Amino acid sequence: MKISVPEDSIRKLTSRLQQANNAFAAKYPGESGRRQPVHTVYGGAHLFKSDSAERLGTVALRTLMEYAPDFTTLAQAIGLPGAAELPRSADQIPR
Repeated sequence: MKISVPEDSIRKLTSRLQQANNAFAAKYPGESGRRQPVHTVYGGAHLFKSDSAERLGTVALRTLMEYAPDFTTLAQAIGLPGAAELPRSADQIPR
């Protein structure tokens, strides 16, 4: 494939870009990535109340019970490795 920028020039440019990116990352490392929020709730401050987290948790649990009431359904729904070998229905789960 014919390209408009010679390979040698691309190597020089990407090397300079890599150096600039490394310098930027060293100066502005950003978040550590160790603890990050699982999700963000969007809404105005006027919607936030002292029980907002509890109400969201209630909705989340109700949704989980409706759509993934057991570990096999959840594992299969999100495609966890080995999910295909799990029981296909709740009555097949050993108790």
